[in-house]
Amino acid sequence: GTSETTARAARYLWLEQTRIESGATMILTAHHSDDQVETVLMRVLSGSGPAGLAGMLPRNGRIVRPLLPFRRKELVQYLLDRGISFWEDPSNRDRRHLRSWIRDSVLPGLEARIPELRNRLSEVASQANLNRNAWDALVTADVVLNWREDHGVASVAASSLRTYDSPLAVALIMAVARRSGLVLGPASAHRLCAFAGVAASGSALDLSQGWRAELSFGRLRIVPPASDNIPDSLGFATMQGSTRWGSWGIDWMTDEAPTFQKRNGTSAWFIPGSVAVRSWRPGDRISPLGGRGHRPVVRCFQDAQISVTARRRWPVFNDRQGGVLWVPGVCRSSAGIPAPGAEALRVDVIHD
Repeated sequence: GTSETTARAARYLWLEQTRIESGATMILTAHHSDDQVETVLMRVLSGSGPAGLAGMLPRNGRIVRPLLPFRRKELVQYLLDRGISFWEDPSNRDRRHLRSWIRDSVLPGLEARIPELRNRLSEVASQANLNRNAWDALVTADVVLNWREDHGVASVAASSLRTYDSPLAVALIMAVARRSGLVLGPASAHRLCAFAGVAASGSALDLSQGWRAELSFGRLRIVPPASDNIPDSLGFATMQGSTRWGSWGIDWMTDEAPTFQKRNGTSAWFIPGSVAVRSWRPGDRISPLGGRGHRPVVRCFQDAQISVTARRRWPVFNDRQGGVLWVPGVCRSSAGIPAPGAEALRVDVIHD
């Protein structure tokens, strides 16, 4: 009873979570050239734009499809010749699904009339992919939009985008979103262009499927849905270990406290038993290392140009009373620092 779209989203979410947990760098899928032809025809029938007609890419981020050049019958014969068993998903023959209906009912009839159909659809994908690559190259050219990608969030210079005529700006917005992982139609792209033109810094716009756009520090950011599993708080019951905090990796161990700690470093040393991790809270204050008095953590985020969305997913290390000791990569507090040479809890963080 699950739709194809829902099932596909669940599969890829599971694969990405498993990739992170296992420390893998990429995910390989078994898509082949017959899958590609079906995909292109499905997108034609759904009214897809030129970028969608490129079909599945051989590599899309961490997803790699090494079998795209091969026909299904070639792969089956390869297995049969070597006596390798395989399993066929019964849903592949369930004509209630659009792809299965196209595979079993539509393509055979079209091929009977147009024997070169598969080659022609492959050519459509090839030309569309050339067009898509050209737009991607334009988007990431420094002289155009000043493309950046920080902590998994893509952004472009909003001021540059405002200099283009509407049709070109809309096309660029669609390419920016697509390169970020979001497919935007022309109407949504028009809405996003209007937002980029008039919204104030710190403003946000909800897009489809949990995505959102925000203007921050002069940049238009395309923010993916939050899929992080962030606990309310995290303590350090042992003196050595490793864990995940959303998209962050946290490692800790016993170590001798150094003479100097970096104010904006990704490693910090604490008095054992004195620290825990939680999410940032509006109103948090910190006493910056090497500074004077207390400062709102939000100001530290602003100085480091950390966006509003990223702040919500940023780990904050606090003492037993809830006071902020460390915001990784942003600011270390002058409080809770062990004496040089003393046994300390060293914590290292890394963002995927």
